[in-house]
Amino acid sequence: MPVPPSVVLLIETSNEYARGLLRVSWHTFASVPKNGASIRGNATVAKPDGTDAVLVIVEIALTIGGPRRSKQLNDIQEFSMKTACFMPVFCLLLSASGAGDEIRYAKPQLLMEPEELARPAVAPHYVILDARKREAFETEHIPGARWVDHDAWRAEFEDGKDPAAWSRRIGDLGISSDSQVVVYDEGKDTYGARIWWTLRYWGLEHVRLLNGGWHRWQLLALPTNSEAAAAVPAAEFRVTARNQRLATLDQVLDSLKENGWQIVDARTEAEHCGIDLLENQRGGAIPHAKNLEWTAMFDPETKQLKEAAEIKRLLNAAGIDLDRPTASHCQSGGRGAVMAFALELMGAEHVRNYYRGWSEWGNLETTPIMVPPASQ
Repeated sequence: MPVPPSVVLLIETSNEYARGLLRVSWHTFASVPKNGASIRGNATVAKPDGTDAVLVIVEIALTIGGPRRSKQLNDIQEFSMKTACFMPVFCLLLSASGAGDEIRYAKPQLLMEPEELARPAVAPHYVILDARKREAFETEHIPGARWVDHDAWRAEFEDGKDPAAWSRRIGDLGISSDSQVVVYDEGKDTYGARIWWTLRYWGLEHVRLLNGGWHRWQLLALPTNSEAAAAVPAAEFRVTARNQRLATLDQVLDSLKENGWQIVDARTEAEHCGIDLLENQRGGAIPHAKNLEWTAMFDPETKQLKEAAEIKRLLNAAGIDLDRPTASHCQSGGRGAVMAFALELMGAEHVRNYYRGWSEWGNLETTPIMVPPASQ
C-alpha cells in the first residue's frame, strides 16, 4: 500500500465545540522507505495561560516494512478552539494492510533514535553520556555529550555498596533525580548498557540507550563536536537502590533450589559450554541456564537493536520466556546488562543482572556447574 502524502489526525474531545483536524505533512518521514506503514499517533492537549488556543502535541510511531523507527514531529501545531477548557484526547491508530499482527518493542521508550536526538528541540532536554574510551570522546563526540568513566563505574559497583559515593559520582555528571539521560557507546558494545543498568539500579527512571550508538550517528553524518567539553555544575542526586534489579550469588543459589528464576547466560557458546575458560578456574554454565549470546541482539552492519520480531524469534529459539522472573549474567556484568536491556525492551517485567557473574561463580569450588554440549 503506498503511503499517503499526508496523515490527518481527527482530534476527538468531549466538548462539541472543541473538534479539529490536524494535518501532518509526510516530509517528517522523508528518510523512511515509502512501502507501506502502520502508524500510531498519540495526541495530548494543553492550554497556555491567558490564551484561547489549545496546543496539540502529536507523537507518531512509524513501522514500515518490518523495521521500527520512532520519531517525534518537529512542530507543535496550534489551532484555535471556541472553548478554553482542557479536553481529553483519544489515541488514533491507522494501520496498513497486515500491520495488526506485527511484533513491536513493548517498551520503545528505552531507546532513542539518533535522528531524534539530533533535533535541536530534543537534545537540550537530555543529559547525553558518552561511555566510550576517553581518547575517543576527546577526539570527537555528540554535541553536548559528557564523558562517563565506564571503567571506573565497572570497578566501583561492588554489588551496590557505598551509596553515598554513587550519589556523588552520578551527581558530578550534572544528573539529578528528574534528569532524562541518553547513553551511547561505539555501538554494539557493552559499555552503554552497563551505564544504563547502573543508573537504573541506583534509581534513575528516565534512561535510554542510543540505538546504534556512535557508529550509527556517524553513518547518518549527524553533527559532531571535537572541542573540549565544557565543565558542568554538579547536581544533587540521592541514590535509591533498586535491589530487584540485582542478583547475588546467594540469591541465584537459592533460586536453583526452588526452580525459581530463569537464568539467561549472555556469554559466548564457547564460554557457556566450558571450552573457553577465559581466566576462570572452572568452565561451563549455571545449571538450567539458557544461552543466548549478547551479540545476537544487534544488526551487525548498523549496530542497532534488531527488529522486535527477530529478537522474539531468538528468545523463543533459546527457550527464554519473557513472563518468567529472570536473572541474566555474563563474566562481569556488561553483557548481562545488554541482555537485561533487550529483555526489558521486549516487555519482561522482572529482570535482574547477576553482576558478578562467572567471574564469581566460575572461581568458587562450591557452586554447581553443568557443561552443555556445544552445537555442531
